[in-house]
Amino acid sequence: TYTKKLTVSRFRQVWELLMNPTKFLYRFILQNRLLREIGQIIKNKKVSLIWAEHVLPATLAQAFSSELPVVYSHHDWWWRIKSYRHKPTLRNRLYRWASRRHEKSLVQHVRAVVSGSWTEANEIKSLGAKYVGYFPTIYPSVNLPTLAKIPEPPRIIHLGGMQTTASQVG
Repeated sequence: TYTKKLTVSRFRQVWELLMNPTKFLYRFILQNRLLREIGQIIKNKKVSLIWAEHVLPATLAQAFSSELPVVYSHHDWWWRIKSYRHKPTLRNRLYRWASRRHEKSLVQHVRAVVSGSWTEANEIKSLGAKYVGYFPTIYPSVNLPTLAKIPEPPRIIHLGGMQTTASQVG
């Protein structure tokens, strides 16, 4: 368990917001003890590459070591999703600004990035990422039996909001 108190002064928060948005946003995962434990697992398993799904695991992997290659599987710009989900208060705007800076820095510092979005892959390339791959979402075709009668159009009911559709389940 990680019960170390992680409170910092307002001045320090503002300083980190401006100078180190990664530390500002992810202080709880960038604890030295946690990084040491992950490092020990990686050393024991003789890991030679880390494939990180989404921004939080990629952040942790990149913070662990700059020598170990990290491939970041980019799902969506997290800061952009937050702009759809949250009200535009000053606090939310500051967090989105920090998140945007962090994510842009992350794609520039990992070894490679893969994305299922053509548009976002091009955005990542324009930011100076070293290697960017576009892996389109592909589904196998399904053979349906020939129907003698065309059924009624389906009635689709969507339960939930943007938070539902912006998740992996959605």
